[in-house]
Amino acid sequence: MNKKQLFAGLLLGSVLSFSTATIAKEVVFSEDFSGDFSNWIGKEVEVDSPKGTQLQNVDVLSKIVDDPIREGKKAAQSTVKVFGGDFITQESFIPGKYTLSFDYMGTCKRDCGAAVGYGEGFPGVKHHWLAGTTRAFPQGLRDNNGWKRYTLSFNAKYDFHLVFEQWTDSIGDEGTVFFADISLTKH
Repeated sequence: MNKKQLFAGLLLGSVLSFSTATIAKEVVFSEDFSGDFSNWIGKEVEVDSPKGTQLQNVDVLSKIVDDPIREGKKAAQSTVKVFGGDFITQESFIPGKYTLSFDYMGTCKRDCGAAVGYGEGFPGVKHHWLAGTTRAFPQGLRDNNGWKRYTLSFNAKYDFHLVFEQWTDSIGDEGTVFFADISLTKH
């Protein structure tokens, strides 16, 4: 092997190493609900106030509970049906390719009302829904009284917040939607 071939081989190796590093995945958000809702906000809803519509604490719309099935784990339970997000990440994320993973459990017979997506603004406007319990959503979520892990890939074109909710137009009773072990990975 001459010097040109050796140099070309080293250069190619460097480029391949750089390419592999640039497509690496990075977990940019995770939540197991073992603490509180400090990573989340609630939704703007009408309240009795001279100011009218105000941001509600996420604790009004959801609560952290002991996992109904898995001992020693926690989950977020939606307690009020809303449109536009029961809980929305405080943190915003930059445009790009992402994978969102989460556990979902619906405890009603059908259409408990879970909806998962992302939204622009604060709190979550210009929604882009990724999954839900009706055919109106791109990915279906199953209501079967058991946990199921979902992994959804998407390409956000704008800064965004993750949005989870129990949708107002669902037929499930309030409190039948649970989320756990949320992870957002950037590509």
